[in-house]
Amino acid sequence: EPDPPDELRKTGQDISDLLSAILRIDVDRTEGTNNYAVPKDNPFVTTPGARGEVWAFGFRNPFRTAFGPDGMLWVGDVGWEQWEMIFRVKRGGNYGWAITEGPNTRVRTDIKPGPGPILPAIVAIPHSEGASVTGGRFYRGKKFPSLAGAYIFGDWETGKFWALRHDGDKLLSNTELCDTVLKPVSFAEDAENELLILDHQGGIYRFVPNPAPPANQAFPRRLSETGIFTDVKSLKPASGVEPYAPAAPMWNDGAVAQHHLAIPGDGVIATTNARRVISGMMWHFPTDTVFARTLTLEMKRGDAASARRIETQLLHFDGQGWNPYTYRWNPAQTDAALVPSEGASDVFNVTDASAPGGRRELAWRFHSRAECLRCHNAWSSETVGFNWLQLGAADYAPAKGATTNAPSELRRLEERGLMEVKNLPKNLARLVNPHDATQPLDLRARSWLHANCAACHRNGAGGAVPSHLNIDKKLDTARLLDAKPTRGDFGLTDASVIAPGRPYSSALLWRIATEGAGHMPMTGSRTVDESGMRLVRDWISQLGPSGSRPKLDASELKRGSPTAALFVAVSDASWTSPEVFTNAFARDLFARFLPPEKRRRTLGADFAPSEVLALRGDAKRGSAVFANESGGQCVRCHRAHGAGRDFGPDLTDIARKYDRAALLTHITQPNLLVAPEHRTHSVMLRDDTELTGFLKSRTPAELLLRLEDGTDRRVPAAQVASTRESALSAMPDGLLAGLTAQEVADLLEFLLSK
Repeated sequence: EPDPPDELRKTGQDISDLLSAILRIDVDRTEGTNNYAVPKDNPFVTTPGARGEVWAFGFRNPFRTAFGPDGMLWVGDVGWEQWEMIFRVKRGGNYGWAITEGPNTRVRTDIKPGPGPILPAIVAIPHSEGASVTGGRFYRGKKFPSLAGAYIFGDWETGKFWALRHDGDKLLSNTELCDTVLKPVSFAEDAENELLILDHQGGIYRFVPNPAPPANQAFPRRLSETGIFTDVKSLKPASGVEPYAPAAPMWNDGAVAQHHLAIPGDGVIATTNARRVISGMMWHFPTDTVFARTLTLEMKRGDAASARRIETQLLHFDGQGWNPYTYRWNPAQTDAALVPSEGASDVFNVTDASAPGGRRELAWRFHSRAECLRCHNAWSSETVGFNWLQLGAADYAPAKGATTNAPSELRRLEERGLMEVKNLPKNLARLVNPHDATQPLDLRARSWLHANCAACHRNGAGGAVPSHLNIDKKLDTARLLDAKPTRGDFGLTDASVIAPGRPYSSALLWRIATEGAGHMPMTGSRTVDESGMRLVRDWISQLGPSGSRPKLDASELKRGSPTAALFVAVSDASWTSPEVFTNAFARDLFARFLPPEKRRRTLGADFAPSEVLALRGDAKRGSAVFANESGGQCVRCHRAHGAGRDFGPDLTDIARKYDRAALLTHITQPNLLVAPEHRTHSVMLRDDTELTGFLKSRTPAELLLRLEDGTDRRVPAAQVASTRESALSAMPDGLLAGLTAQEVADLLEFLLSK
């Protein structure tokens, strides 16, 4: 895939050629020199410059098609970095590539759209669930009455299969049927109309009933039962279990990680091309290879005797793929118990003389198995901390038996007989410990970003923004420097993802520095790595041609600009009182300077709805929450009971549509159901001005847009260069994260009041 995508031809939105399109031809007739004819009712027959064969366009990689009972064509379209799509194809439809990829509407912003609005997929599968969709068929058999009429499709990479139900263009459900080791490349039907699946690895398969089996009682429920340690309490490794150390450790909210590798029998790990996955070839790992990572936290900072093991994470290779498990240590520190597949949460109190109030309250997440696989994806080599870069292959001595002052882990493990090193790549990037002050600043900073961010933020791995943070990506092609933030700029002055020489205008630094909304990484650590934050700040400072930190005068501090807030929060919170900065994002930025008892008990990103629904709300207080632009921010877009802005739907009568639970669901999942009239449209004018809002009406002469400030703007058609519709809601995710459970309960009460 070229980077940026569709770079060579820019054909996705071009209907003057036959690429990235669904073609409709008449093979029973000939026309001119062609062995086929173009049907006269094709949508672009009379469009100047267009190929008449084109029926629909804007596809990235259509893989298998089928006609539904209603005569509509269904297509599985293999995505790029984030999504796999199923399209119900309409005559003349524009399906977005390379402007959009599923819900991501900003893959390319420099391509002129083809004719017509961009139509959304009927379903988009995230790369955490699938990575190479195979379009399917509608079920017409009799063995599974519950599947009658459902569209059955699968994924080549993950082996999953789904049953999709719809009503026209409306998705009713998309149910996962099974998770297999197959790589489906096509579907067919037998004489009884039962579905057949062609497996790329060989063989033809069919669906059969599979009642849920009883739980595997032999699976180790305790860490002591895994056989990895002969003495769990001291973490004494069993025979064949070897400690190892990644070159660039990640931040673990102050916990220290110990790594162990377990290889069964006399097996070895070979760096050969042994197993193909969607991202390429993987090393050979013996079946039942296990990686263990144990996290230990000092309950009194600086006191080694207070250290307590929190969890041990296992990654097990079953011969076909990797399976993650987490074991939670008991208070007595004698053993650890298996955490349920959905994960768990806890809060630890850490005594710390340097913390506000002398203690830290640490919210800890024992990640679910799905969350683990979010980082342990094929694009980040699956074994995130065990690969060429993390094992120091750049420092591997080429001569057998050679010694160095600091041999790489790759060399050491080979000499221990645990690895067989072949096909050593040339010119590998070098990872270092980010906190090793003897190493160059740029290498340390990029190693920190690689260890903490690059599992997701790299080509193909599904990060929600197009920036790449893996160290083996050249900085000038990583879409970081002077790149406009696509997921919020926090009000920073002249913001970029990274603004060279201007760290306090860099959205990346804000995300590293906050523990509130917008914190990164989204999955993983929840607290700020103070030294890592300053490391990244210093690196950004020296990227520019002239100097580093912005000069802030008293008026800027008094005004409380977000740029000034970031400067103060990162450099020295004693410069001014945090109360100067009044918006909700800045409040979150300074929360870490408050003792735990003075912090707001906000819901965060992964709260249980029951936390809110169990509380009695107060409509009067909820009115204040609704009206506070620095809180839930509802008033910025909505009206309710006479207050607010007329941009999004008026919520005054929302009680006629939803009860408390349903309303909370739609607030926390704004993309669950987006009415056509509330899909945002981006309008690019011929002077390169971009307008975003709801399309209220369109005539041959003009467009009428409802802008975010609630005003209407009439745009003459002659000024319009292009328009693009988004399938996403204009309402962002996570708006409730910075509110307390009581505030959300009050807000619901206000919205549902009459």
